[in-house]
Amino acid sequence: MKNIKKENGLRRFREILDPINDALIIHYSSESYFDLKESSPRINAIAIKHLHTGQTKLFSVHKEAEVRGISPEGIKEKYEVYEKDMLQKLKEYFSNHNNNYWVHWRMHNEHFGFEAIERRAEVLGISPPLITAPSDKFFCLGDFFVTYFGRKYSNDLKFNVTIERNSLSDSKFIKGKDEAEASYHRIWCLNI
Repeated sequence: MKNIKKENGLRRFREILDPINDALIIHYSSESYFDLKESSPRINAIAIKHLHTGQTKLFSVHKEAEVRGISPEGIKEKYEVYEKDMLQKLKEYFSNHNNNYWVHWRMHNEHFGFEAIERRAEVLGISPPLITAPSDKFFCLGDFFVTYFGRKYSNDLKFNVTIERNSLSDSKFIKGKDEAEASYHRIWCLNI
């Protein structure tokens, strides 16, 4: 059974790597959900990178404010307005990319992931669904690594561990809570 799951995962991974499928890599930054007790974390930015072309589309609160001539210091006052506009644009982007594969890193729970983005959009008054791609179009790279490499890998399933184990550069990598703080202060940077 385990080998079948591993083979299916590898087949799907190879499918995603095929340039004909135009896979998209998605990552986002939000307030820390550890600090919030009863509200959904506000989303700061969402980056989507085309795997095969390298082109990146950025949706961000700061970008929405900037096009309105608002300084970084003035964002806090109408944060939710800019966040809603950003998520509305993301909704349109999703609707135009339903056939793409969406590659992500463990974005599948109500605290961090597609469900959290969907909930935040609904809180801001955007009619569901925000994310319209079928569920078979989503591919969790973290889960694939666990399936492919086994339990030893899954003992410390963190992106920084993957960076270390593969001797990759982590010069721009920011961990969870620090990323939330950095994104709020417009230091956020995504280099995927």
